[in-house]
Amino acid sequence: MQTWNFGAGPAMLPQAVLKKIQHELLDWKQGMSVMEFGHRTKEIEDLFLNLEQNLRTLLAIPADFTILFMQGGARAQFSALPLNLLCSGEKADYITTGHWSNQAALEAKKFGDIQIALDVSNAPDGVIPPCENWMLSPDAKYVHYTDNETIEGVEFLSTPNLPNQTAPNLIADITSSLLSKAIDWSKMGAVYGSAQKNLGIAGVCVLIIRQSWLKQSVKPIPAILDFALMAETKSMYNTPPVFACYVALLITEWIIAQGGLPAMQLLAEQRSALLYDYLDNNHFYINNINIASRSRINVPFNIKNRALEPELLELATKQGFKQLKGHRVKGGFRASMYNAMPLEGVQALVNLLKQFEQKHR
Repeated sequence: MQTWNFGAGPAMLPQAVLKKIQHELLDWKQGMSVMEFGHRTKEIEDLFLNLEQNLRTLLAIPADFTILFMQGGARAQFSALPLNLLCSGEKADYITTGHWSNQAALEAKKFGDIQIALDVSNAPDGVIPPCENWMLSPDAKYVHYTDNETIEGVEFLSTPNLPNQTAPNLIADITSSLLSKAIDWSKMGAVYGSAQKNLGIAGVCVLIIRQSWLKQSVKPIPAILDFALMAETKSMYNTPPVFACYVALLITEWIIAQGGLPAMQLLAEQRSALLYDYLDNNHFYINNINIASRSRINVPFNIKNRALEPELLELATKQGFKQLKGHRVKGGFRASMYNAMPLEGVQALVNLLKQFEQKHR
């Protein structure tokens, strides 16, 4: 039986990547596993250099941005950003569109003067108002937003175009949209994303930041969160998550072989269009997110008759559709469709939903 993993993260990996990991697990180089190499060896140094180069190529990252491989997931960056970037008397604006942007703002408030410039985290239709309607601080050091909310199914389908933006000062959490679409670097100060959705497995968080932003704060910062120190030591201030970076390298190689970022962006659009087209054209299921801001990646939905949901979940699980249960905060269902999910998997899900609908008409 074919298994389709619609989990929100850790997410499914490409079969080709899993097979290569399996093949190389005992003997990556010199009869040793990649997990056994010292992180200061030339082999691991080359691994990190190749991963950085692949990311630069795939995302068209300009030369004046530094790529850091951080630990602690995106949650660590919630703290690290204000610690590194806000000096005494400076403030930052946060846009809250759902659970994860709320978490980022709550954590940042412990370490800096944080203003909520927009809060639509509880909007039932997920509409993100135009930037002109945001209550932005004219002197904000940076403006933080979460590019894709995995729980609410809300996404910024294009980079925000801030009014009167005189310098690039946007920071985006791109954990769940990383490597699924292009980034307008001219507006960005930094982006960051954990790997376990589109870039492999948990353990590493990629931070891409302007070099001029590396040493902003003069207050003490924990060494492991210090951007300048991590840049100086090439992300090897302490032992890095080598295996997670090895998997990330294989993922970038797989994406390049598939046709690069344009292929991933097209596939994301095709997958979501296929599922939304079905959900939008029947009277059995519900997705209330406005078309202007609904996610191409995480699609939450319900059955109008909520009493039928346990039956559908049980049927889906038996037929090989894994982790379709919605987040505990929202309930219902959630189909997470990251880069490794083929169009075939989404078509199989639509077929299942159709069969269930026909049974209960």
